[in-house]
Formats: sequence, structure tokens, C-alpha cells
Amino acid sequence: MANPPKALVLAGEGLNCEVEAQQGFLRAGFDAKVVHVRDLLSGKQALDADVVHFPGGFLHGDDIGSAKALADLIQATRIAGKPFVEHLAQFVQDGGIVYGACNGFQCLVKLGMLPAFDGKYGQQTATLTFNQSRKFEMRWVKLKVLPSKCPAFDGMSEIELPVRHGEGRFTVYDRFGTASPAKGEEALVRLFQDGQVLAQYAQKTGSGASPTQFYPDNPNGSMQAIAGICDPTGRVFGMMPHPEGFLEFENHPLWHRRKDALQRAGQPLPKEGQGMAVFHSLFRHVKEKT
Repeated sequence: MANPPKALVLAGEGLNCEVEAQQGFLRAGFDAKVVHVRDLLSGKQALDADVVHFPGGFLHGDDIGSAKALADLIQATRIAGKPFVEHLAQFVQDGGIVYGACNGFQCLVKLGMLPAFDGKYGQQTATLTFNQSRKFEMRWVKLKVLPSKCPAFDGMSEIELPVRHGEGRFTVYDRFGTASPAKGEEALVRLFQDGQVLAQYAQKTGSGASPTQFYPDNPNGSMQAIAGICDPTGRVFGMMPHPEGFLEFENHPLWHRRKDALQRAGQPLPKEGQGMAVFHSLFRHVKEKT
């Protein structure tokens, strides 16, 4: 029997979704291992996997901004005299996948692994900042899935997932770096034109999935309702919603009502939550690649 694809799920420093994420990878068929982020940064744990996952949590308590401390730590880390960011970029160039959810997504953006225009990793060109509501948001959202270069959403048009964050508003010209509104508009257009937008927050009511800027369906006020993006290769991607938070049909707060509706209609109950679709897509992609 062929060896299953491998996934490394990071833990420590405040991350707290590693168990659920590992379960998602295991159920999809991966050999998934939880490793401490310090082991990866010290070189004790090699990048010998098909997928490296930065899960959600409260990295360093979000004391200086969500995931900023870990991004700075990674920027300052060198292994064998080479910046760790370069090791991570080489991992991607060799076909590896780097996936960030919530806090992990924030880290990849602030690290400059996303959106990484023209393959320039390590240069921050966007950010995830405070929700427009100015409070922590924990709710379920509907997403419109866009055609993109990322293999994690193949065949999907919409998906429902939970969010839980205080700094999830995606923007390309907030107060950081040397970004300007003009450059920000150019970056937004490019994200859509180059197939780097994974999904947008959508209205829950009505048929189909219509992107929205209105609260609470757009829980943080992200520009163009952007909920997730990828790099130009599609192999680095991240999103604020949590796929690992919907592994079971019963994870949804309205599962009793949905169960009754399905049974009355004579339809079968889902065997798993919608979030598993992301892990299954990643597994299929890695298996096809190898």
C-alpha cells in the first residue's frame, strides 16, 4: 500500500485549533502529525510533508496584533544560515502546500507569504485588522467560493463555516507599510483578475451566494467581502473561517432543524460537515500530484 500524504499541523504559542485540524486531515486520509511551532523553527522538525498547516488560535495572546509576534519571530529565524521564510518558499516551489486558518491566515499575510504577488514571499502587502464592529465575532457565515488557483475548493460554489475572530477585516491599504489607496485598489483588482480570491462573505438569505459588505453576514467588513486568498501558485492559501470547525453535521447550531427538514423531505442526512470538503480536496490534489 502506498504511503499516505503527510500533513504537519502546528501547535503552541497560543494556537488552539490543532486537534480539530488534525482530525480533518486524518479523516481525509492524511498521515497528520501535530508539531510545536518552535520545533519547526529550530530545525528539529523538518519540512518533510505535503501540507503544513497554520491553525487558528490566539497567537501570543494577540497582544501586539493578531499573529504579528509569530510573523516577526519567523522573519527573524534562520536555519543553517538561511532565513526560514526562504525554506518555506522553497517548500512551496517544490510542490508543498501551506494552509492557514484564522490566526494562521493572519500570520501568513503578515509574514508576506500571502498574497505574494509575483512570487515575492516575505514582503507584507496586505493585512487583517480589527473588525468594523470593534468586537470579537463568533458566528456562522455563508461563503461564495470563486474559481481560483487553489486546489482546496475544487468543485465548490458555496460553503457554510464558523468564524471566531476579533481582527478579520482584510484590507490592502490600512495603516501599515508604505501602501497607498491607489496601490490598494490595484492590488484588489489584481487579486480577482489573477484568481487569488478563494471566497467572499455572502448573504445568508435568498438563493445562491451573493457577496455582501453588510454586517453580520460579512462579520468583519473585509474589502470586497474577501474571506480568503491564495498566492499565485495556489499552494499557499488562507481564510478567516474555520473548515475544521465543521467536520460533523452535528457541529452546526441548527442541525436539529435541518435533520427534521431532511427527514420530512425523505432525503439522507449528511455523513459529515461541509468543512471536510476542504480536507478531501487537498487529499485528492496531493494524491493526483504524486
